[in-house]
Amino acid sequence: MSALNAPAPTVICFAEAAYPAANGLRTTSQPWADDRFSSAFAVDRGWVWSKDSGMNPAKQESVDFQCLYCKSALSFPEKDLGTAQECAFCSETVVLPSDTEMARKLPLPIATKRLNIRPLRTEDLPDWLEFIKDDDSYKYITYNAPDDEEAISWLENGKDFRLTNPIGRLALGIELQSAAKIIGYLSFSLNDPEDHRRGAFHMLIHPDYRRQGYGTEALLGLFDFGMNGIALHDIRVRIDSRDLAARRLVIKAGMKLEGEFIEECRIKGEWVSSAYYVIFKTSPLNLGK
Repeated sequence: MSALNAPAPTVICFAEAAYPAANGLRTTSQPWADDRFSSAFAVDRGWVWSKDSGMNPAKQESVDFQCLYCKSALSFPEKDLGTAQECAFCSETVVLPSDTEMARKLPLPIATKRLNIRPLRTEDLPDWLEFIKDDDSYKYITYNAPDDEEAISWLENGKDFRLTNPIGRLALGIELQSAAKIIGYLSFSLNDPEDHRRGAFHMLIHPDYRRQGYGTEALLGLFDFGMNGIALHDIRVRIDSRDLAARRLVIKAGMKLEGEFIEECRIKGEWVSSAYYVIFKTSPLNLGK
Protein backbone atom coordinates (compact mmCIF):
# COMPACT_ATOMS: atom_id res chain seq x y z
CA MET A 1 0.00 0.00 0.00
CA SER A 2 1.27 3.51 -0.55
CA ALA A 3 1.44 7.10 0.56
CA LEU A 4 3.02 9.41 -1.94
CA ASN A 5 3.33 12.72 -3.63
CA ALA A 6 6.45 11.77 -5.59
CA PRO A 7 7.47 9.51 -8.48
CA ALA A 8 7.33 6.34 -6.39
CA PRO A 9 5.00 5.19 -3.61
CA THR A 10 5.53 3.73 -0.20
CA VAL A 11 4.19 0.52 1.28
CA ILE A 12 1.59 0.59 4.02
CA CYS A 13 0.49 -2.56 5.79
CA PHE A 14 -2.95 -3.05 7.28
CA ALA A 15 -3.92 -5.35 10.13
CA GLU A 16 -7.01 -7.07 8.78
CA ALA A 17 -9.98 -7.84 10.96
CA ALA A 18 -12.83 -10.31 10.80
CA TYR A 19 -16.24 -10.17 12.40
CA PRO A 20 -17.76 -13.64 12.72
CA ALA A 21 -21.01 -14.27 14.53
CA ALA A 22 -21.24 -16.38 17.66
CA ASN A 23 -24.40 -17.22 19.59
CA GLY A 24 -26.25 -14.45 17.82
CA LEU A 25 -23.92 -11.73 19.08
CA ARG A 26 -21.53 -9.52 17.15
CA THR A 27 -17.96 -10.63 17.76
CA THR A 28 -14.55 -9.55 16.59
CA SER A 29 -11.40 -11.56 16.12
CA GLN A 30 -7.83 -11.08 14.96
CA PRO A 31 -7.14 -13.58 12.18
CA TRP A 32 -3.48 -12.53 11.99
CA ALA A 33 -2.85 -13.78 15.54
CA ASP A 34 -2.04 -17.34 16.57
CA ASP A 35 -5.21 -19.09 17.73
CA ARG A 36 -3.55 -19.81 21.07
CA PHE A 37 -3.30 -16.11 21.85
CA SER A 38 -6.24 -14.57 20.00
CA SER A 39 -9.25 -13.31 21.90
CA ALA A 40 -12.79 -12.78 20.71
CA PHE A 41 -14.99 -10.11 22.16
CA ALA A 42 -18.76 -9.86 22.12
CA VAL A 43 -20.78 -6.74 22.81
CA ASP A 44 -24.49 -6.65 23.50
CA ARG A 45 -26.32 -4.00 25.51
CA GLY A 46 -23.22 -3.01 27.40
CA TRP A 47 -22.03 -6.51 28.30
CA VAL A 48 -18.46 -7.07 27.19
CA TRP A 49 -16.39 -10.17 27.75
CA SER A 50 -13.39 -12.01 26.37
CA LYS A 51 -14.07 -15.62 25.46
CA ASP A 52 -10.50 -16.60 26.31
CA SER A 53 -10.39 -14.84 29.64
CA GLY A 54 -12.40 -17.37 31.63
CA MET A 55 -14.00 -14.44 33.45
CA ASN A 56 -17.64 -13.52 33.94
CA PRO A 57 -19.03 -10.69 31.83
CA ALA A 58 -18.24 -7.22 33.16
CA LYS A 59 -21.02 -4.64 33.06
CA GLN A 60 -20.24 -1.40 31.29
CA GLU A 61 -22.37 1.70 30.98
CA SER A 62 -24.16 1.76 27.64
CA VAL A 63 -25.71 4.55 25.59
CA ASP A 64 -28.73 4.18 23.32
CA PHE A 65 -28.89 5.60 19.81
CA GLN A 66 -31.05 5.46 16.71
CA CYS A 67 -29.58 4.54 13.34
CA LEU A 68 -30.15 7.39 10.90
CA TYR A 69 -30.36 4.90 8.01
CA CYS A 70 -32.76 2.18 9.16
CA LYS A 71 -34.10 3.93 12.32
CA SER A 72 -33.36 0.86 14.46
CA ALA A 73 -32.52 1.24 18.14
CA LEU A 74 -28.82 0.72 18.90
CA SER A 75 -26.85 0.41 22.12
CA PHE A 76 -23.09 0.74 22.53
CA PRO A 77 -20.72 1.00 25.49
CA GLU A 78 -20.20 4.58 26.63
CA LYS A 79 -16.50 4.26 25.84
CA ASP A 80 -17.38 4.14 22.12
CA LEU A 81 -18.79 7.68 22.00
CA GLY A 82 -17.42 9.58 19.02
CA THR A 83 -16.23 6.50 17.13
CA ALA A 84 -17.41 4.92 13.89
CA GLN A 85 -19.42 1.75 14.46
CA GLU A 86 -21.56 -0.57 12.36
CA CYS A 87 -25.34 -0.76 12.70
CA ALA A 88 -26.19 -4.36 13.55
CA PHE A 89 -29.39 -4.17 11.51
CA CYS A 90 -28.49 -2.46 8.22
CA SER A 91 -24.65 -2.72 8.38
CA GLU A 92 -24.21 0.97 7.60
CA THR A 93 -21.37 2.82 9.32
CA VAL A 94 -22.51 5.44 11.83
CA VAL A 95 -20.72 7.81 14.18
CA LEU A 96 -21.85 7.71 17.82
CA PRO A 97 -22.39 11.29 19.04
CA SER A 98 -22.14 12.53 22.62
CA ASP A 99 -24.78 15.25 22.29
CA THR A 100 -27.75 13.53 20.62
CA GLU A 101 -29.51 10.17 20.41
CA MET A 102 -29.42 10.10 16.59
CA ALA A 103 -26.26 8.50 15.23
CA ARG A 104 -24.51 10.54 12.54
CA LYS A 105 -23.11 9.89 9.09
CA LEU A 106 -19.37 9.80 8.53
CA PRO A 107 -18.18 13.40 8.02
CA LEU A 108 -17.61 13.07 4.28
CA PRO A 109 -16.58 14.60 1.95
CA ILE A 110 -13.42 16.00 3.51
CA ALA A 111 -12.93 19.54 2.25
CA THR A 112 -9.51 21.22 2.28
CA LYS A 113 -8.31 24.46 0.70
CA ARG A 114 -7.98 22.95 -2.79
CA LEU A 115 -9.37 19.44 -2.51
CA ASN A 116 -12.53 17.44 -1.92
CA ILE A 117 -11.83 13.94 -0.60
CA ARG A 118 -14.92 11.88 -1.25
CA PRO A 119 -16.08 8.31 -2.01
CA LEU A 120 -15.16 7.17 -5.49
CA ARG A 121 -17.95 6.85 -8.06
CA THR A 122 -18.38 4.96 -11.34
CA GLU A 123 -18.17 8.20 -13.31
CA ASP A 124 -14.63 8.71 -11.93
CA LEU A 125 -13.33 5.89 -14.14
CA PRO A 126 -11.64 8.05 -16.84
CA ASP A 127 -9.69 10.03 -14.23
CA TRP A 128 -8.95 6.83 -12.28
CA LEU A 129 -7.40 5.09 -15.29
CA GLU A 130 -5.05 8.04 -15.88
CA PHE A 131 -2.99 7.36 -12.76
CA ILE A 132 -3.81 3.98 -11.24
CA LYS A 133 -1.92 2.10 -14.01
CA ASP A 134 1.31 4.13 -13.73
CA ASP A 135 4.13 1.56 -13.53
CA ASP A 136 6.57 3.82 -11.66
CA SER A 137 4.10 4.17 -8.79
CA TYR A 138 4.54 0.47 -7.93
CA LYS A 139 8.32 0.43 -7.48
CA TYR A 140 8.10 -0.11 -3.71
CA ILE A 141 4.94 -2.24 -3.68
CA THR A 142 4.73 -6.03 -3.75
CA TYR A 143 2.23 -6.08 -6.61
CA ASN A 144 2.45 -4.57 -10.08
CA ALA A 145 0.36 -1.96 -11.87
CA PRO A 146 -3.05 -3.29 -12.96
CA ASP A 147 -4.23 -3.66 -16.51
CA ASP A 148 -7.49 -2.01 -17.64
CA GLU A 149 -9.70 -4.87 -16.46
CA GLU A 150 -8.05 -5.05 -13.04
CA ALA A 151 -8.15 -1.28 -12.60
CA ILE A 152 -11.88 -1.20 -13.35
CA SER A 153 -12.42 -4.04 -10.89
CA TRP A 154 -10.47 -2.17 -8.19
CA LEU A 155 -12.69 0.86 -8.62
CA GLU A 156 -15.97 -1.06 -8.60
CA ASN A 157 -15.03 -3.31 -5.67
CA GLY A 158 -13.81 -0.38 -3.60
CA LYS A 159 -17.24 1.23 -3.67
CA ASP A 160 -18.76 -1.78 -1.88
CA PHE A 161 -16.52 -1.62 1.19
CA ARG A 162 -17.63 0.07 4.39
CA LEU A 163 -15.20 1.32 7.01
CA THR A 164 -16.49 -0.96 9.77
CA ASN A 165 -16.86 -4.10 7.65
CA PRO A 166 -14.57 -7.12 8.29
CA ILE A 167 -11.98 -6.02 5.72
CA GLY A 168 -13.47 -2.57 5.65
CA ARG A 169 -11.98 0.61 4.31
CA LEU A 170 -12.99 3.87 2.74
CA ALA A 171 -12.08 4.10 -0.95
CA LEU A 172 -11.80 7.85 -1.50
CA GLY A 173 -11.01 9.94 -4.52
CA ILE A 174 -8.86 13.05 -4.14
CA GLU A 175 -10.70 15.61 -6.23
CA LEU A 176 -9.20 18.89 -7.36
CA GLN A 177 -11.91 21.45 -6.66
CA SER A 178 -10.95 23.87 -9.44
CA ALA A 179 -11.24 21.21 -12.16
CA ALA A 180 -13.66 18.70 -10.59
CA LYS A 181 -11.05 16.07 -11.47
CA ILE A 182 -9.87 13.04 -9.50
CA ILE A 183 -6.09 13.37 -9.12
CA GLY A 184 -5.45 10.68 -6.55
CA TYR A 185 -6.67 7.82 -4.42
CA LEU A 186 -6.83 7.62 -0.64
CA SER A 187 -7.79 4.44 1.18
CA PHE A 188 -8.42 4.52 4.92
CA SER A 189 -8.97 1.60 7.30
CA LEU A 190 -9.38 0.88 11.00
CA ASN A 191 -6.54 -1.10 12.55
CA ASP A 192 -8.22 -2.22 15.77
CA PRO A 193 -11.41 -4.30 15.43
CA GLU A 194 -12.47 -3.79 19.05
CA ASP A 195 -12.18 -0.08 19.81
CA HIS A 196 -12.08 1.58 16.37
CA ARG A 197 -9.55 4.10 17.68
CA ARG A 198 -6.60 3.44 15.36
CA GLY A 199 -6.31 4.03 11.63
CA ALA A 200 -4.06 3.44 8.61
CA PHE A 201 -4.05 4.76 5.06
CA HIS A 202 -2.92 4.18 1.48
CA MET A 203 -2.47 7.04 -0.98
CA LEU A 204 -1.54 7.49 -4.61
CA ILE A 205 -1.24 10.83 -6.41
CA HIS A 206 -1.43 11.28 -10.19
CA PRO A 207 2.17 11.71 -11.50
CA ASP A 208 1.23 15.03 -13.16
CA TYR A 209 0.06 16.49 -9.84
CA ARG A 210 2.96 15.53 -7.59
CA ARG A 211 5.32 18.01 -5.92
CA GLN A 212 2.52 20.56 -5.68
CA GLY A 213 1.51 19.93 -2.07
CA TYR A 214 -1.62 17.93 -2.85
CA GLY A 215 -0.42 14.83 -1.01
CA THR A 216 0.36 16.75 2.16
CA GLU A 217 -2.94 18.60 1.95
CA ALA A 218 -4.87 15.35 1.51
CA LEU A 219 -3.15 13.77 4.53
CA LEU A 220 -3.89 16.79 6.72
CA GLY A 221 -7.55 16.49 5.73
CA LEU A 222 -7.51 12.78 6.51
CA PHE A 223 -5.90 13.38 9.91
CA ASP A 224 -8.57 15.94 10.78
CA PHE A 225 -11.29 13.49 9.70
CA GLY A 226 -9.76 10.70 11.78
CA MET A 227 -8.95 12.59 14.97
CA ASN A 228 -11.83 15.06 15.10
CA GLY A 229 -14.44 13.29 13.00
CA ILE A 230 -14.35 9.71 14.34
CA ALA A 231 -12.34 10.07 17.56
CA LEU A 232 -9.20 8.17 16.59
CA HIS A 233 -6.27 7.93 18.97
CA ASP A 234 -3.65 7.53 16.23
CA ILE A 235 -3.00 6.88 12.55
CA ARG A 236 0.01 4.82 11.50
CA VAL A 237 1.78 4.00 8.26
CA ARG A 238 4.52 1.63 7.14
CA ILE A 239 6.87 2.82 4.38
CA ASP A 240 9.57 1.06 2.40
CA SER A 241 12.72 2.66 3.84
CA ARG A 242 14.07 3.30 0.32
CA ASP A 243 11.12 5.52 -0.56
CA LEU A 244 12.61 8.81 0.60
CA ALA A 245 10.00 10.97 -1.15
CA ALA A 246 7.14 9.27 0.68
CA ARG A 247 9.00 9.53 3.98
CA ARG A 248 9.48 13.27 3.47
CA LEU A 249 5.78 13.63 2.64
CA VAL A 250 4.48 12.05 5.85
CA ILE A 251 6.99 14.00 7.96
CA LYS A 252 5.83 17.24 6.33
CA ALA A 253 2.26 16.27 7.23
CA GLY A 254 3.26 15.93 10.89
CA MET A 255 3.94 12.21 11.32
CA LYS A 256 6.82 11.06 13.52
CA LEU A 257 9.19 8.16 12.95
CA GLU A 258 8.61 5.35 15.44
CA GLY A 259 11.38 3.09 14.26
CA GLU A 260 12.71 0.89 11.46
CA PHE A 261 12.72 -2.86 10.93
CA ILE A 262 15.75 -4.08 8.99
CA GLU A 263 15.12 -6.36 5.98
CA GLU A 264 11.60 -6.99 7.25
CA CYS A 265 9.93 -8.16 4.02
CA ARG A 266 10.56 -9.11 0.42
CA ILE A 267 9.43 -6.78 -2.35
CA LYS A 268 9.94 -7.94 -5.92
CA GLY A 269 12.58 -10.45 -4.83
CA GLU A 270 14.57 -8.10 -2.61
CA TRP A 271 14.71 -7.98 1.20
CA VAL A 272 13.82 -4.43 2.23
CA SER A 273 13.61 -2.48 5.46
CA SER A 274 10.50 -0.70 6.70
CA ALA A 275 10.03 2.65 8.43
CA TYR A 276 7.02 3.16 10.71
CA TYR A 277 5.41 6.56 11.24
CA VAL A 278 2.60 7.72 13.52
CA ILE A 279 0.50 10.77 14.29
CA PHE A 280 -1.58 11.05 17.47
CA LYS A 281 -4.77 12.90 18.31
CA THR A 282 -2.68 15.14 20.55
CA SER A 283 -0.29 16.00 17.70
CA PRO A 284 -0.61 19.57 16.34
CA LEU A 285 -2.19 19.70 12.88
CA ASN A 286 -1.42 22.48 10.42
CA LEU A 287 -4.84 22.55 8.81
CA GLY A 288 -4.20 25.83 7.05
CA LYS A 289 -2.50 24.01 4.15
